[in-house]
Amino acid sequence: MKKILSICLLLPITYYLLPITSSAQDSLNIRLLYHWNDTTLNDLTSHMSIYNEIFGFVQNGKEYGVIGSTLGAHIFDVTDAQNIHPVLTIPAASQGSSVVNRDYDFYNGYLYMVGDQAGARFQIADVSFLPDSAPIVYDSDSLFSRAHTITVDAPTARLYANGGSHEMNIYDISNPAQPTLLLNCTSLPVWSAIQYVHDCYAQNDTVYCHAAQRGLFVMDFSDIQNPQLLGSVTQYPQQGYNHSGWLHKDGIMYAQADETHGFDVKIFNVSNLSDITLIDTIGSGISEEFSVPHNVVFRDNFLYVSYYHDGLYIFNCSEPENIFISGFYDTCTLPDTANYRGNWGVYPLLPSGKILASDMQNGFYVFDVSEATGIHESETIADQIHVFPNPFRESFNLSVPDAAKNNYTWQLTDANGKLIQSGTITRNLSAVNTAKELAPGNYFLHLTANGKSFTKKLVKQ
Repeated sequence: MKKILSICLLLPITYYLLPITSSAQDSLNIRLLYHWNDTTLNDLTSHMSIYNEIFGFVQNGKEYGVIGSTLGAHIFDVTDAQNIHPVLTIPAASQGSSVVNRDYDFYNGYLYMVGDQAGARFQIADVSFLPDSAPIVYDSDSLFSRAHTITVDAPTARLYANGGSHEMNIYDISNPAQPTLLLNCTSLPVWSAIQYVHDCYAQNDTVYCHAAQRGLFVMDFSDIQNPQLLGSVTQYPQQGYNHSGWLHKDGIMYAQADETHGFDVKIFNVSNLSDITLIDTIGSGISEEFSVPHNVVFRDNFLYVSYYHDGLYIFNCSEPENIFISGFYDTCTLPDTANYRGNWGVYPLLPSGKILASDMQNGFYVFDVSEATGIHESETIADQIHVFPNPFRESFNLSVPDAAKNNYTWQLTDANGKLIQSGTITRNLSAVNTAKELAPGNYFLHLTANGKSFTKKLVKQ
């Protein structure tokens, strides 16, 4: 029997919001912090959906979440768990019931936005002005019109546009608001085997290409003039529509979702790319007929999986030979069918540890998963401390969580440990003015909060 969420969606208001005390009947070790559903967005697609991709980023010391809809991109401030709220909406070039999917990524203060439907264009918004505005600084189909997914490889300043109007193209985004084409992959001899790439995972020029029914292909694009195929998996158990994947931090485990009803997530050993082997298959255990994994993301030793009908699942992968479910939350309120409904995506990479999820019919979710992962908010303070701009010239800003109760003190030292300045922090966002004569170079900011110390490296220009 389909699990039903213990909430009512028939409220006569534009936005449906849940307070942090709400919970679901069908959940394990996951607590709902916030839920948003705009009841005025009624342009249902062929999949009975309104919403699609979920994404998150940090800008100006604040955490933001983004969900795509038939209208465009909806941005939320999720910094404070007690005050999560919508910030603004960026209307997309193409809108309405033809819009099934959008995708987002972020680089250096810019949000990249694409869609895979008629009328779509590549759009870039400058989010450095948030929460006040996010002006679109690029809106064109000259590079491409449609893309099914995009992936930013930040260390190399490259963007991979997958599917849509091209099988896969690579763009230089070192000038974030003015991308330029580096490579149309169809020009490569090896591409006759890969062809259409639905999604990819990129890390320092090594790119895992998910090529639908053809399997998984790993490319080395470090030499853009002479890319190399490092390895592939073209036959494996429960082989379906090779949709998406994510690499574990150890560089050994790779999780892959086949977007096919009744198929499990695959865990591969990719330590030797010329001999990729299957470690395990894992599933929600709900329905052998209707369960569909859609998107997978590793954070530390936990794998976050968005299952359409079954909701959000968290797997503890600390022991690859003994992977188990540590938490779940069912966002889907529709019956199981052979169609695609429910939990589209999950974003678990915000520094605070808050988890974002999107449901195709029910909207935007924010979760606390500390019980599922054993990682509590007090352990993530270091990740919530932001120093910007970095590099800096004469001053920098300090953004810290709960300044009033955490008793922060700080010291700025040079590379030899010599004290330059010190002080206390009484506000969540503070400006620090340094001496104009401070020489360019590397410095270290040492912060202490409730007996715990944290260090951030700063560069003076």
